[in-house]
Amino acid sequence: MDIKPIKFLYASDLRLDRPLALGEGASAYAPRARDAAYETTRRLVDCALSRDVDFVLLRGELCDACCGAKALLFLTEQTARLSYAGVPCYILNEGAPIDARWLAGFPAGVKCLNPKVDANTITCRTRSFPLASLLESALKGAKLTPLQALGPDENRPGGAWLVFLPDLPDSGEPEVEFIELDVLRWEGCEMDITHVETDEDLAASWKTVKDDFRGRGRPVLLHLRLCGVMKDRALFYGESPMCDPGVLMKKLNADEINRKNFVLVDSISDDALSPEPCSEKAANPKGAKARGRGANARGTNANGANALEAEFWEEINFFRSGIDLRVGLFETLKERGILKRLLATDAAQFLENMTEADMASLLKESCDAAIHGLFKVRAR
Repeated sequence: MDIKPIKFLYASDLRLDRPLALGEGASAYAPRARDAAYETTRRLVDCALSRDVDFVLLRGELCDACCGAKALLFLTEQTARLSYAGVPCYILNEGAPIDARWLAGFPAGVKCLNPKVDANTITCRTRSFPLASLLESALKGAKLTPLQALGPDENRPGGAWLVFLPDLPDSGEPEVEFIELDVLRWEGCEMDITHVETDEDLAASWKTVKDDFRGRGRPVLLHLRLCGVMKDRALFYGESPMCDPGVLMKKLNADEINRKNFVLVDSISDDALSPEPCSEKAANPKGAKARGRGANARGTNANGANALEAEFWEEINFFRSGIDLRVGLFETLKERGILKRLLATDAAQFLENMTEADMASLLKESCDAAIHGLFKVRAR
């Protein structure tokens, strides 16, 4: 006689109505992205029904603390689909409490477990499983991941675990299979712009990046890192003296808004270098000494300004390679007597939350502003 193992679907953190952590390009896709958690939850139920599971276990944060009737009505509708198909749904809500009136309105096949009680059990066929041991043994290989990512810090696949439990205690170890269900994903990538000198070059480079993500079956929001050598700053940022990523985002996102599986830029970091200076012969026709790091190559004409700019960037890159930027910023603020005052204001949390990438971006913007204000003017 064939022994049919018990099979269930396990998902965590539906987080309905939780706002997305959108980047600077948010206006381009916010209307299409904000319902991602709803669509992924619908996919979860579809998966449970198509895989003919014995029950569904939902854990973690179901709804945002400030969720409205929309989220709870949707959750009731989706669990009702399971109930009508005879699939029990166990909910271990570890987020904001759900109003008792809504709990009473859930279908009969839904059982809400108390996260503060250790004696929770799940019953399936003729077997009962203590929830604690089920999570510890059957799901020990199932790394928790939110059903749907809500921001770039969650740049990994979202989905649920399909778990197979042996029918008898001694018939083998539980098996788990991860099923990707997310409808929206944040990714990071680099784009080398060394050979980008025209709008056509930029479009071609961006197409290469997009094509790599296009066929992955879901919309993608990218953190784009520019690398290589930026030969024409105005091509990327217009004539603004600051590195305004909005100019570049608008240009790159223009053809993606109406696509089903869009590839949109969510944020940009610029680690590209300025061009190398003209040759020593061109900069000093009468002969110039070989430049080492920190050598004096200053001049009053355009070539002299280019050499000074290149030396400036060389010093900055040397500085970056030898210091933790976060530590360096705090030490600088401390030396100037500013740190203590800042930590007593609302800026304290902002400083604490800044990442190394934030620090690098801040340094890059400051250096770009310095170059525009000093070297570009001197070159005229």
